[in-house]
Amino acid sequence: MPHSSGGGSSHGGSHGSSRSSKSANQRYGNRYYRGANRYVYYRNGAPQYYYSEEPYTLETARSEKIRTIFSNIISIFFGVIFALFGLSSLPQKVKLDYNTEIVINDTARLLSSTEEGEMRDAFAVFQNRTGVTPAFYSLSNKDLQRQYGGDLQDFAYRLYTDTFEDEKHWLVVYCIDNVDKSWAWEGMIGNDCGSIITTDLENEFTSGNDLSFSHQRV
Repeated sequence: MPHSSGGGSSHGGSHGSSRSSKSANQRYGNRYYRGANRYVYYRNGAPQYYYSEEPYTLETARSEKIRTIFSNIISIFFGVIFALFGLSSLPQKVKLDYNTEIVINDTARLLSSTEEGEMRDAFAVFQNRTGVTPAFYSLSNKDLQRQYGGDLQDFAYRLYTDTFEDEKHWLVVYCIDNVDKSWAWEGMIGNDCGSIITTDLENEFTSGNDLSFSHQRV
């Protein structure tokens, strides 16, 4: 049966976290512009610098419509691929002897058509390299509360078993509360993926979505 590969939320917790896109009312960039200050935050212990009139805080992130979740997911899936090539012996690729149609069901309407296309292309690359087929599903917290009493991990498990008849998919479920802009996500992976996606790589996926919002002016 499938099992959780990790998850996270805007409220924190052991699963890790993710972040949303920049505000339309504030400017952020990696180059100086008139009126901007230089800020730094830390990701996995490494300093990340940017320029803005105001610091990019967690409160700022919560007040925005999430748009960069697709790029976060894409970058992490590619990160897993690169991690595979760093191993001394390449694990066994999963056989593509199942329904490999890539499923992206964005019911919360987080992604533009362009972003959905880019996600589909990235998922295809991952599938080709590993034999594991990624899938993405988004929903509102209102719908999650109506189904399974708001338990995201239980929902992701049931969604996997109801959607796929195999153990070779990696499903990411993303939930957003449109009232307070909080969010949560959960990964669910089939047990047959273990021949190439080890527990360490699952943890790599989860930790890669962990961003700190402790920003300082420098």
